[in-house]
Amino acid sequence: MNNLNLNLLPRKPFLKQYFRQLFTVLIMAILIPFAVMLIGYITDSINESSLKAEIADMDNRVQVMSKRLQVNPVTASYEELSKSVDELEALQTDWKLIIDRVEFYLPAEAKYIDISGKNNNLLEVSYQFNRMSEVIHYMDQLEQEPMIDDVKLTSISRKGEQLNSSAYDRGFELSIKHTVNISIVFHSNEK
Repeated sequence: MNNLNLNLLPRKPFLKQYFRQLFTVLIMAILIPFAVMLIGYITDSINESSLKAEIADMDNRVQVMSKRLQVNPVTASYEELSKSVDELEALQTDWKLIIDRVEFYLPAEAKYIDISGKNNNLLEVSYQFNRMSEVIHYMDQLEQEPMIDDVKLTSISRKGEQLNSSAYDRGFELSIKHTVNISIVFHSNEK
């Protein structure tokens, strides 16, 4: 006998025949997107918690830095005093520089009598000169000095022997000591 394989049974409907395969595909089609969404949600929540931790850390750093920037009462007092000292030093007159500039033009024969500073920009000096021409030349040089605003001759007094008028007429200068008081106004902010 021949082994013939004959199937005489009626044919199975399509759904019955492929039900298991279709059901498996349908379940996979539902589960795969759900799994992807679940993995995304878990990843996002992990990222969110790490971002929240970073934000909290940054907030702590900002608070620490703002505490550092807050003015300490002791530091504030020191800074205020330091600022006041700087302002006073800026307004202070450099008397040595002024006196050096005033004495720079002084003739060698002139003698110092007195010097005094008034306010922050006035210097009063007294010198003794041998000749009046030296006084005029000295004041002219002071007026040329850039840091000096004004030069005024406040008083002149004579002391010494006077020659008769005929000696003066012949071109001789009087041999009198001239004590000269000069007021000098200068820029107070120059150092």
